[in-house]
Amino acid sequence: MKIFITAAEIYLKDILESIEGNSTYWRAIYIKNQTKSSDTIEQSRRNQIIANFFKDLFHNEDGNVYICEDGDIIVLFQGNATHMMNKIREQGTVLLPTLANQLPDGTATEVFQLLDLSRQHKDLKTLITKKISYLNDEQRVNAQQAMRKVFQFNPKAFERAKTDRDCRDRPVILIVEDDLFTRRLITNTLGPDYKVLQAGDGHTALSSYMLNAPDIVFLDINLPDMNGLDILEEIMKHDDQSYIVMLSGNSTKQGITRALQNGAKGFIGKPFTKEKLIQYITQRKKQKLENTISHHPN
Repeated sequence: MKIFITAAEIYLKDILESIEGNSTYWRAIYIKNQTKSSDTIEQSRRNQIIANFFKDLFHNEDGNVYICEDGDIIVLFQGNATHMMNKIREQGTVLLPTLANQLPDGTATEVFQLLDLSRQHKDLKTLITKKISYLNDEQRVNAQQAMRKVFQFNPKAFERAKTDRDCRDRPVILIVEDDLFTRRLITNTLGPDYKVLQAGDGHTALSSYMLNAPDIVFLDINLPDMNGLDILEEIMKHDDQSYIVMLSGNSTKQGITRALQNGAKGFIGKPFTKEKLIQYITQRKKQKLENTISHHPN
């Protein structure tokens, strides 16, 4: 279980965007803070108590804990929601004093709320977006600096996603492009035959790749937070079965060469056509079929 304190809201929104449209098995436990302290030292001490509590409670579990600036806590995970809720409720007496100075009888159930993201993904994303809007300038700067840290791949989450990729019939396509209009254009162009995921920056792209293991990625070279070539190398480091096609409006011979040398399967210059996109998708389908036959000849 990973704990996020600095930039927790930003990291959580990043993950929520990554699983949007593919959140069937995702759950969240929302723990409402009942105290409001402006004492920075007291808040820091409180956050450390909460972090230690969840590390001890969920040391063998896979998921993330986000401790927000306003003191609210969100536990994000996949799998058995009853198991996770029971563990928190059983040990909740240890945690509750840090969440409220005095809790009236019967309010404990209001502190812990279970969210099924297959139905409540939009609700949680709206809540987190609102929390981000309340951050002051210093908090935003700290969040941006934290987001520049090296991305940490989660092997367990990715292994689950790769298993799904091996079994799925409907191709999952990830569009990594900072221009919203272009992302929507590609999504609408491809139509309902494909499940299309979108990412507008490098961190969202890496998170989405880890959680979804898409069949094919169309990756822009120029992104606001990372270079597309660096994202290509990061993905290839963890997944030698990846199929990535680079996008660029000002492609240079040097950039194309580096991309192909580092594992890209092709390069599409902007503006691109539906035929060019379908060409690579068809090639990927053929490759996947050949791999399946080679592993199961009979």
